[in-house]
Amino acid sequence: MSTNTSLIPKIDLRSKIIEIITVLILLAESAWVLFSLQHKLNQPTVQSRAMHLLIQYAFETEEHKKGLLHQAERERIYFWPGNGMPVQSQVSLTTRLDQVLSERYGEEYLSLPAEELKMMRESTLPWLEQVVLERADVWKSINFPENLEQWFTLSKDEKSFIATSLVQMTRYTWLGYDKHLYFAVLPNQNGTLSLFLSAVADNVEILSFLEATWLQMLLLIVTLILFLVYNFKLLLDSRKILAITQIFEKFVPRQFLQKIATDGIENIQLGRAESDHVTVLFCDIRSFTSLSESMNPQEILNFLNSYFKHMNQPIAKKEGIIDKYVGDAIMAVFNFPEFDDKYEAE
Repeated sequence: MSTNTSLIPKIDLRSKIIEIITVLILLAESAWVLFSLQHKLNQPTVQSRAMHLLIQYAFETEEHKKGLLHQAERERIYFWPGNGMPVQSQVSLTTRLDQVLSERYGEEYLSLPAEELKMMRESTLPWLEQVVLERADVWKSINFPENLEQWFTLSKDEKSFIATSLVQMTRYTWLGYDKHLYFAVLPNQNGTLSLFLSAVADNVEILSFLEATWLQMLLLIVTLILFLVYNFKLLLDSRKILAITQIFEKFVPRQFLQKIATDGIENIQLGRAESDHVTVLFCDIRSFTSLSESMNPQEILNFLNSYFKHMNQPIAKKEGIIDKYVGDAIMAVFNFPEFDDKYEAE
């Protein structure tokens, strides 16, 4: 028996409204995520910010440097030494930078894995000192801004060009994390050249990206999960009601189900009764009892099946409903109120 789609449970108004609202929320949250991604992609990378802040820090006054340090640390950019380190001194840069690290990071620095500590003291810092001393004259010849106000008036491209010219980069490892170390020799407020450094971990870009979008992504995922769970529940309910409907159809004519369960079989009203003007047809085979006595069981079965087949066609053609079979008798109903009176039993 084929399934009549009109008997599949109908989606009520409340479910439809919930589905529409959920779809609108998903669209709004998707737009929010895309906007956040676009906004994040249009911003400078943390690595680029580390280079720009390094130069800006050198121009800042002492009273404003503390605020800039806090701003940089919020972006996971760390300056050391804080106020810059004079290039010229009786003590080597390597020794002074090692002292700065020991004072600022204390036990964390001294408890670095032996290989990392050795690499820092015997490779990274000596190489840094060598490059700084070799490029000191080069840095002096670069035409960089004279003060902070002039720096802020520069365009983004001009800042990037100056930062690329002034700032050099090396890498080191700290507690298993690979980091970029940016450094530049810039004039202090008193006009002497000092070394400024900023450190940024490799994973900062990912962390920055997640911080900018995690809330939008979380809301989108939660809403999507709730939407899928809700629709899965509707699907289970639909399959359950469809199975019940198919069982009903084995005992109740489909047209009757359409009439008594107009809002779906799950909303059928028990005990409900109606009075309608209909036409009822009763027909059977004349002298069937004596006729059947001259046939064997298989012949009777074949005869009845052929008879019912021939009767079903004209009844269905006139939009009649076969209510039941009783032996060789058929009971059919015509002229439901939704049908026209032109199809009466003939």
